[in-house]
Amino acid sequence: MIRSIGIILALLVLSNSGYAQVNQIYDGPYQVLDYQGAAQFEYKVVDDDTVFNGSFSMEQSSLDALLNKGDRFFLFEGALIEDLPQHEWAFQFGEFKKGSGTAVSDYQYNVKINGSQHDASGVLSDGKPQGEWIHEVVRIENSEVGELLFRSTIQFEDGVPKRNFKIEDDNQVLVGRFLRDGLAHDQWELYPKNGVGSAETWIFSDGRLNRIILNNAQQTDTIPGFTEILTDELVLNLDRRYTDILRLRQKLNKVNPIDLEEGMVNMLAANANYYQKVDEIISALGKTSFMPEFKVKVVHYPLSETDRAHLDSIAFLSNETSKMVKGMLESTQLRLLKLSDEEVLYLLTLVETLNQGWLIPMLEISQHYQDGVLEHVDRKNLTRLWQGDAPKSSFEIEYEFNDQQKSRTFNSSFNGIGDGNTIEELSVLAGSMHREISAIEQKLNRERAQKEREQELEQLEEKLIAQETYLNSLVDSLSLGVGDPEKTVIRSIKARAAELLSEYSSLEDSDQKPIQARQLISCFPYMDSLAMEVALLPERWQEIKLEYRDDVWNPFTAIVMSEEIKKRITEAYRQVLIPFYLDQITNNLSCSNAQQLVESLTVVHLRMLELKEEDTKKIERKLKKEDDAAVVIQLLEIEPLLNP
Repeated sequence: MIRSIGIILALLVLSNSGYAQVNQIYDGPYQVLDYQGAAQFEYKVVDDDTVFNGSFSMEQSSLDALLNKGDRFFLFEGALIEDLPQHEWAFQFGEFKKGSGTAVSDYQYNVKINGSQHDASGVLSDGKPQGEWIHEVVRIENSEVGELLFRSTIQFEDGVPKRNFKIEDDNQVLVGRFLRDGLAHDQWELYPKNGVGSAETWIFSDGRLNRIILNNAQQTDTIPGFTEILTDELVLNLDRRYTDILRLRQKLNKVNPIDLEEGMVNMLAANANYYQKVDEIISALGKTSFMPEFKVKVVHYPLSETDRAHLDSIAFLSNETSKMVKGMLESTQLRLLKLSDEEVLYLLTLVETLNQGWLIPMLEISQHYQDGVLEHVDRKNLTRLWQGDAPKSSFEIEYEFNDQQKSRTFNSSFNGIGDGNTIEELSVLAGSMHREISAIEQKLNRERAQKEREQELEQLEEKLIAQETYLNSLVDSLSLGVGDPEKTVIRSIKARAAELLSEYSSLEDSDQKPIQARQLISCFPYMDSLAMEVALLPERWQEIKLEYRDDVWNPFTAIVMSEEIKKRITEAYRQVLIPFYLDQITNNLSCSNAQQLVESLTVVHLRMLELKEEDTKKIERKLKKEDDAAVVIQLLEIEPLLNP
């Protein structure tokens, strides 16, 4: 066994020396599970393995932690011989906070503490409890022992609980006894400390529970135990699995379930938790079988391989169905949608009905199977787990919509459970349940997707109307500051946008509408830009005219005169290019060319400013009497080109 105990490197040196079999002492920091503290213990090294061999102690306490948020104190003391826990052991666990008041003694401050302390002590022989073991939990108030919170006293022989035991807390006392083989026997009784008589009695006979008697102020209830002839029985621990078996037997025998959690079961669970706490520590240190095993007998109805195959199928299908149900019932969108959509409301009501009436009992069967409970009950009455009758193939679903009571008949693919009442039939039900829920999920997904499309389309159309409103306002504003030619073109942009909206509104294919709406939303900003580009044309023409004028000396008048230059280029711009683009906007504007038209008008203007500085004699000769826009665009090397 190899442990990471943080022992100094010299330990490894010793393992190869002549002292390998001689006990060494470790004194320093150490960790066991989540417990970190200062430890001192004897050990030896055998074949490079550290073996505990002697006394062991470990503790931790922190004054700084106590003075701040509180301290978790612990102390473990005992011995291990050849890694086996032996002799007397004592454990202390404390959870403390600073109390009120301090005292000074021998030049030291003593701090009062509040909290609780768990003490456990007894003898271990070869790792097993031997003799009397006591667990005690007390409340600490200002460093004084207060009320008893828990106490357990159990006698052991070679790890097996024997004879009488006693468990108590601040309210009640549990007493009982075992046979020599550790089987529960005779009457186990739970007494309230402030009452008269037993509140709960479990009557055992050689490990078999005959009955449970519960007494309260109003009545006495009796829960039957294993009254049938035990032709096939097993010995189990009296733990959570055992009480689950009892609870399931109550349901299947049509006995009203009685809550056992507050009484003896709760006391035994608390005792097991305290023993488990110590067991984990001892098991981490050495070889042990410390946990006390309260033995009981239960009836056994073995599961065949076929049964197990069906139950595995039930477990898988039920879990998958449960995921679908949870997704539908917890969907915020569906919960909102059912308020306005009757079909969604009906489907969710159906899902909830199937969940309560079919799925939850099936999940319970699956859990009992996985916990090893199902093989200890007579399974011919499993359908008694369902509320009312077993699942039917047809039933009514009632719901209220718009303040009106509605009802629909649901017909499933399940034909019902026959007289056989077998696990195979439940497996068929699990398959039918999965198919029905899956089909409902698909319907709800379609309803949800349709609603999402409608909501998306509504948002798109709101944005589209806002864009059109802005375009109309922009066009009206721009039209006030331009001449008639530009005004006509700008208003044609507005008219074209209206045409596109009209075409969109006439679409009947609802799947195409969002696509078309997104295209128009992308298109309309370019129409805004195009209207502004057209409105800028007069201003840009004035800029070009100024650029294409040079100061020339006139010898006849003896003065410098400003003359227009490169007339063929400016005429091509004014008489061919601009009319061409305006015609394209007026007659051929679409979402596919709106962006290109915006870019082309900008590029043409910039190119005109560039050509003024270039040698254009060759271009000017070719432009003579040229009125084809495509040729002019090519000659002026304008990009991007707009195909005429």
